[in-house]
Amino acid sequence: MSTEDVQQVENEIVDAGTRLLDAIQARDTPQTLALLKQGAPIWFQEQETGWSALHFAAHYEDIELVEILIERGAIWNASQFITFSTSLHLLRSSLPPDPVPNIADYLGNTPADIALSLNNEAIYQRVRDAGLRSGPH
Repeated sequence: MSTEDVQQVENEIVDAGTRLLDAIQARDTPQTLALLKQGAPIWFQEQETGWSALHFAAHYEDIELVEILIERGAIWNASQFITFSTSLHLLRSSLPPDPVPNIADYLGNTPADIALSLNNEAIYQRVRDAGLRSGPH
C-alpha cells in the first residue's frame, strides 16, 4: 500500500467516523444505522473528547441505540483512550481495525461511566451486561 493509499484510507476512516458520531449527536437513528451498514468504524473516537459512538449513545440516554451499537460490536469495557495514531498503526500493520481494545475518553470514562453519571441504570446495566456475557479476556 502506497503512502497516498494509506492517506486516502485514513481520510475515509476519519470522514466515516465523524459522520457516524455526527448522526448520533443529531439523534438520527436511521442515518446512524445506514452509516453502520456502510461500514462506518464503530470504534472511532472524537478527537476533542475521546468519545465513541457508545459514549454519545449513553450520554443521550438512548437505550435503543446502545443496544444496536453493542450488538454490532461497540466496545463496552474501555480502560484507556486509543489514539487515532494507534488505530492507524493497526491499519498500516494490515491488522483489522476492529475490534480495538479498551476505548475510554480523555478522562478515562467509559460509556458505562457516562450512564452511571446520569443515573441511568438501564443503560449502565446493559453496558455492564455486555461485559458479563463476554467472559474473561
